[in-house]
This record gives sequence, structure tokens and C-alpha cells, in this order.
Amino acid sequence: VYVMQPNTEIVFSEGVLRLIPREKTPAGTFMPIDGFLRSLGQNCQHRAIGVILSGTGSDGALGLETIKAEGGFTFAQDAQSAKFDGMPHSAFATGSVDFVLPPEGIARELIKISKYPYLKRVEGMARNVEASPERAPLQGILTFLHQASGVDFSQYRASTIQRRVFRRMAIHHIVDPEQYLRFLTETPGEVELLCEEMIPRVTRFFRDPDVFVALQKQVFPQFLLNRAVDAPIRIWVPGCASGEEVYAIAICLLEFLEANAAHVPIQIFGTDLSALAIQQARRGFYPDKIAEDVSPQRLQRFFVKREDGHQISAGVREICTFASHDLTSDPPYSKLDLISCRNVLIYLDSIQARIIPMFHYALKPAGFLLLGAMETARRFSDLFAPIDRNSQIYSKKPATHRELRSWGSVKAATPAKARLSSDVWDDADVQKRADRAVLAQYAPGGVVVNENWQVMQVRGQVSPYLEPASGKMSVNVLSMAKRSGLSLDLAAALEQAKQEHAPVRREHLVLPHEKAIVSLQVIPLGLREEAPPLFLVLFEEVPRADFVTPDDAEKESSVPKSEFLKLQQELIATRERLVTMLDSHQQYTEESQSAQEESLSNLEEVQSFNEELETAKEELQSTNEELSTVNDEMR
Repeated sequence: VYVMQPNTEIVFSEGVLRLIPREKTPAGTFMPIDGFLRSLGQNCQHRAIGVILSGTGSDGALGLETIKAEGGFTFAQDAQSAKFDGMPHSAFATGSVDFVLPPEGIARELIKISKYPYLKRVEGMARNVEASPERAPLQGILTFLHQASGVDFSQYRASTIQRRVFRRMAIHHIVDPEQYLRFLTETPGEVELLCEEMIPRVTRFFRDPDVFVALQKQVFPQFLLNRAVDAPIRIWVPGCASGEEVYAIAICLLEFLEANAAHVPIQIFGTDLSALAIQQARRGFYPDKIAEDVSPQRLQRFFVKREDGHQISAGVREICTFASHDLTSDPPYSKLDLISCRNVLIYLDSIQARIIPMFHYALKPAGFLLLGAMETARRFSDLFAPIDRNSQIYSKKPATHRELRSWGSVKAATPAKARLSSDVWDDADVQKRADRAVLAQYAPGGVVVNENWQVMQVRGQVSPYLEPASGKMSVNVLSMAKRSGLSLDLAAALEQAKQEHAPVRREHLVLPHEKAIVSLQVIPLGLREEAPPLFLVLFEEVPRADFVTPDDAEKESSVPKSEFLKLQQELIATRERLVTMLDSHQQYTEESQSAQEESLSNLEEVQSFNEELETAKEELQSTNEELSTVNDEMR
């Protein structure tokens, strides 16, 4: 057991534990465990094991991420046995912990791992991947993953894929790849975990700071040349992981535009294959550890300090859009000024030859490509010219011809059913029309809304209860119910019906302007299980004979106390409705933002396909013209 001395840091380098003087850091940001575990993972890779035991704070969490990404194993003490659960909880929250156990359980698992043939397998695989006798069973695993997830991991680097599969096998104490394939088919949750592990997620803010300086000096100034005032700067960051690279580029670009007094719209698209990574990126919350990579000035300006971390500011967040995207099969974004694809291509094999031309297609004529330190576009000198070899920044070259490629498929729109046009009435049609007449005459007015409370259909007369709000047009039923005073009751009833999946009714609701009493009912419509939920909202005015107004009650010598009790009950009910609305407001906001980003991503894909079709049309037209010329010459 080695104990670190005070005012020092420990790192693992060249097989040796080294003590180095402690660097000066802002108060509360000294994370020696993170630094050591990062060096351990980077140097030992699949032979590294990280264990986080009881302690306060979040030190060590990011270090475990590095160890897991390099193929090592990670442990955290469970909350029940930990005297202080801050460090284990922070580690678990990163999603990078393989085992959560009490100390004695961690010891037993370490002994099992030491006896498992994982290390010899990985080292032998590194010497000769192609000749591995386990390659065929592993191919079966990749085929099953392709069928289950839709992602073809066979196009990724073979050594990386095998290391990830062997690591998951070691966690479950499985030696035979065929046995692990059977385990995958029987355990859907393991499929998701294996897919997530296949995707590299190592990133940090302002990784390689010189690269961002080069962007501000050599690339960003080109964005302002001959640009229309309303033309947005468009940037794509494929393989963005948890979003640090996207936000770092956004911060640098905002600083550059402010320094040059330029007001230009910005659109930055961050995409990744991992749905979990995209969720974290959209959240925009990062631990205090980022203070090592982000200056105090940038933390103060572009982040909001929260408990145990920093939240990206709204001004940065609103110019960044995140979406799930498979770089190997999905269509690219288009009309881009910059593509930043750092440390992604190193995990891919021969498919690089298709992705680089795809980037060329997606960029504007004066666009730029940024690659990682271990990546290069030299093989594509006809497409890209280097402008900074140290930072791996390339400019797009005009191509003599554009090769049309397929990057996926867009589902054809389902044609609408043709309307029947016949002058002959049948019994079914007569029945439907009669039912409509009866419903229109006697049924209460109402609307059908979706899970976001948007009105999908209006049934009967609803004007006393729902009216469009002034200002920007909205079909949100709660906005339309504000004038009638029913919005709070309606919101509470909708939320209750959504949670309980059962009809909800509210009685004796007063319409102030109409001096009337209304009953409100929300009925979940049980359609198909896979379809989004819909709700039927019905309004019914109570006949005046069925209730007594306050004026009538006063005439009948009703005691004032009854009125006081009624108002007290209404106040309690209103408070309950407000609490319900506050609890669900944040959820609505996050869901709406995610849906908006996904829609924007889909729109970009459709636009890319349209451009492909336009290119194909131009090529066909050019071919026809050439054939016509040849025919004329032959005559």
C-alpha cells in the first residue's frame, strides 16, 4: 500500500509510480485521484483497475471513465457500507462503474478477475488479430448486435471491438464467446450495455488548447468573409460524446464574434451514436473537475455554478443541437462551415475511405475539416488541403466531379387513403351521419389532446371554455383555457389522468365571466400500445337548478361560514394544482427541447437527401447532353 505525501500528486508513467509537486489550482478543484487514475488508465489500458471507496466529493469519477474507456475494470463501494457516499455516488453517476459492492465483495471480485484469462487474450489478440481462433464467434456476436441495435460494429477497428467484448465477458465470468452470444440473446439489457461500451466516450473541455487557438486565428475569420447578415454559421461535431467539444467550440466562437463586433446566427450540431451520451450533452451539467480545463473567466461567463458542478449557460445551450446519429450509415448534415471530427476515425477501419468524401460533400465550398492528432486526410489530397498540420485543420478543395453515394434511406411518406366518391348511400354511411347528428345535438363539447396537451381535434361547442389566447397562436389546451379560468383545474386533471391511466372528473368549477358552473372530465383514449397517448376532454355546463349561486345562498340566509369554507377548499385545491404543475414543468421543458432537436436533425437529413437527388439530376442531365452530342457527331 502506497500513501501519497502531502502537497504532491502521484502519476503512473513508464511502469513507475512517480510523485510530482502539486500544481496550483482554484480552491475546491484539486482532484489528485482523478489525475492518478487517468494516468493509470492511459498507461496500463486493459490492465488497469480503479476502485473508489467511501469519501466525500466527486474526486475519482472522471478517472474511472478513462480506465473503462481504455478497457480496464472499475469498482465503487455501495452506499449501504460507505460511511460517506459522495465519491462512490459521483463515480456511479458517470455510468462508468462495472461493480458496486461492499469492500469484502470488491476483494472477492478482484481475485476472480486476476484468475480470468482476459489479460492473456487481449495481449495475444494485439499480436495477431486476424488469425485469432475466436474471430468467427466474435463475428456472430457482431451480427447479432447489428440485428438487435441496427448498428454495424464490424466496421469498427477489430482490436477495439474484441477488447470491449472480452471485457464484458470477464465481468460476467464467461470464457467462451459462443456462451456469451447465448447470454446476449437471453439478456436484452446486456445488448444495450455492450453497444454503449463499443462507442468511445473519452472527451474533455478544450482538449489540445492549441487547436482552439488555431480555430480562432485561422478558421473563424474566414466565416465572416462574404457572409450574408442572416446566414448562420453551421458547424457539425460528429462523435460528440457528452458534449464538451461542442460547447468548447461554441464558447470560442462566441468569444471571437464578440471580439470582432460581429452578430451572426450560429448553429452547432453535436451527434453521437450513444443515446446516453446525447442525454448528458443536452443536460449540459458537468462536475467541478472541469475547472482544470476551463479558465475561471470562462466558468464565470459561460457556466452557472450548481451544487457539485457547473451548468452550461442558456446563451451557449440555445445555439447547440444534439441528436443521435450513426456516422457510418446516416446521411450527413449539409452546407457546413466546419466539421470537427476529432479522435473518431481512429476507431474505424476501411470505412474511413467513405466518411472523408462524405465530409467533403457536406461542407460548403469554403468549408473546413478538423481531425484528431492521430488522424489525417493526406490520402484525400484531391479533396482537402492542409492549412495547419499541427492542429490537423484542412480546407475543402473543389472536386472535379462529385461521386453520388448512399448514406441511408428515408421512409417514404405513407399516402393518404383515397376518399370514396359515390352517389350511393349505404347503411354504414347513414349510421355514421345519424350518429354525428345526435352527438352534435346532445353530447358535451370537448377536445382531443395529445400527451403535450396540444389540441388534435375539436368536438362540439367549446367556445365558453376554450378560446385562443392573444398574441402568438397556440393550440395548447391550457393556454386556450386561461380566459375561462379553467387552466389550473384542467392541468391538474390532465396530469392525474396521464399518471393514473384512468378517467378524472372535476365538479362545480365556476366560470367567472359566464357566471356558470361547469363539470370537467378527462378520459384517456386507449388506442394502440405503441401509439402516443391521447386524451378526450369534455366540458358540461351544470343546469342552474342543480346548484345555488352565492347570491341565491345569501338570499336564503346562508351563514357566511359556508362561503368561507368553500373558498378555503378552493385555495387548497389551487395549491395542489400549482405543485403538480411545477413538478411537471421541468419535465415538459426537457421533453420539448429534445423533441425539437430531434425534429431539426431529421429535417437536416431530409435536406441532405434532397441535395443528393438534385446532384443526381444534374449528373443525369449532363450525361444526357453528352450522349446527345455523341449522337449528333455520329450523324
